[in-house]
Formats: sequence, C-alpha cells, structure tokens
Amino acid sequence: MPPFNGLWVGLGAFGALLPDAIRFAKHRQDGFPEWFKKPGYWAGLIVLVVLGAVAAYFGQAVEWKAAVAMGYGAPEFLSRLVAKDTVEFKGESKGFPLRKWWSQ
Repeated sequence: MPPFNGLWVGLGAFGALLPDAIRFAKHRQDGFPEWFKKPGYWAGLIVLVVLGAVAAYFGQAVEWKAAVAMGYGAPEFLSRLVAKDTVEFKGESKGFPLRKWWSQ
C-alpha cells in the first residue's frame, strides 16, 4: 500500500467536488433545484468525494495537480457512466432526478 499523505487525499476529495461546482456555476441563473435539499443528492455527493479521495490515494499522487486530476477524474467518470439513460430509465422520471443532474 502507498504511504498515506493527507494533503493529497484531501486534494483528491476537493477534485471530486469540482464537477458539481462547475454544474452549479453553469446553472447559477436557474437557482437551486428542489432536489438539492434531498438527502439522496448529498449521499451521492459524499460517495463521489470518497471515491475521489480513494483515487488520489491509490493513484499515488505526488503533486497537487495530479491529486486534483485524479480526484476529479474518477468520480466524473463514474457519474457519467451511471447517468447514461438505459431503456428502463428513458423519459421523465417522477422521482429524484440525480441521474439527469449527473449527466449535464
């Protein structure tokens, strides 16, 4: 196992927050969506942040740019993969639109 470096792991977690921060900035004129207050969004965000930190740790980042890139890349890849519509999810859903948010 690689040696633990809290700074690189923290930067990986920060990198994982960047996709959502970019999406919020992109849609800042629309206001906060209603589902922003729902725990499902926050649970998903926490999972992605942990994934970004784990990616920076196991990717053995040795500089801040690499840690942020690994933290950004791993959850962004996963969120794009999960957000793709499949046959059973086509159309408007009445539930929590997390998949739609992640695909933007």
